[in-house]
Amino acid sequence: ARLVLLGSSWRGDQMSDFTTRVLETVSRALHCAPETLGLGTHFTFDLGIDSLDAIEVMIGIEDTFGIEFPDDAMEHIFTIGDLAGFVRHETAHAA
Repeated sequence: ARLVLLGSSWRGDQMSDFTTRVLETVSRALHCAPETLGLGTHFTFDLGIDSLDAIEVMIGIEDTFGIEFPDDAMEHIFTIGDLAGFVRHETAHAA
């Protein structure tokens, strides 16, 4: 799929179901519209999340994808793309 940079968000002509599920899970946890999010969206700089918001995102991802976050995982996840990569890695190793 062709990717186009829109502000700080990556948009594809056809996003994968996996990416869509990550974006929808984040949007539910943070109470924002999924179309305002992209893989390049930075949790702190673009969304201004705090530690409680990060926990909400982690819980949503754990429930949606059936994985568990290590205690320090969010220290290394800065963008939604980072989160999607982490989830893809964890789900591949859980299978």
